[in-house]
Amino acid sequence: MGWLAEKAGRLKPNGHLISRSPLSDLLEAESMLLGVLGKTACWRTLRILADSEPRLPADRLETLLERAEQQSAVLDELRSAAAIRALS
Repeated sequence: MGWLAEKAGRLKPNGHLISRSPLSDLLEAESMLLGVLGKTACWRTLRILADSEPRLPADRLETLLERAEQQSAVLDELRSAAAIRALS
C-alpha cells in the first residue's frame, strides 16, 4: 500500500513526472533539519538533568549536543542552498 501511495505521489502536475521537483531537495533538507533540532532539544534537556542524575553521563551528553549542533549548522546551509535553487 505504501509503495503504491509513493508511486501515485509522483503523478503530480509540477512538470516533473520523471525527474525530481526542485522543491524536493528543500523539503528534504527542512525535514532533516527539524529532526535534528528535535534531537538537539532532547540532548539539551538530558544534559540539564545530568547535573542532578548520576545515571546520565554529562560528558557524553555534551558530546551528543555538540554533534547535533554541528549537524544543524550543516543542514541549515544545505537548506539555504536548496531554497535558493528552488525559488530562483
